[in-house]
Amino acid sequence: MTEYFWVGASECHVGDVIEPGGWGSRARQDGVGGFNFDALSRLSLAIEIAAEVARRYIRPFAPSRANCIFAWERLEDAQFFLGKRQGCSIFKVVSEPNFYRGDYDVITNAIPDTPHFDQVIDRAIRFWKEIPNGRVEVLIGGSAKITEKIS
Repeated sequence: MTEYFWVGASECHVGDVIEPGGWGSRARQDGVGGFNFDALSRLSLAIEIAAEVARRYIRPFAPSRANCIFAWERLEDAQFFLGKRQGCSIFKVVSEPNFYRGDYDVITNAIPDTPHFDQVIDRAIRFWKEIPNGRVEVLIGGSAKITEKIS
């Protein structure tokens, strides 16, 4: 079993099992039954679609971003991510070693003064090809169990 830090709903408890696919389930709701993301979320969705296409060709056996648990190797990275989430806490989780290590900064940080259309595909390809040198985002390709509440 491998330990990571996970940012999730504060009401989670030690012993809970987290299942993959939360983000993917929400992303698949866009355009269904009259539900539509706002423009910023649509950009995130475009990045995730490009990332999924890139994964299928570059690392087809890696966990999909649309069906994983997003976690962190370092507590300080989880703390950074927690600053972007309301109503969440940091938990220590354990999982089987089915994971992919990607560079969070590559997939999330836009390149200034470059049209989104031109950079989304390049960023998605880089996420799957490059060794991370920024914040390491871990994609867990299965369930994980909460072992400790950190904050």
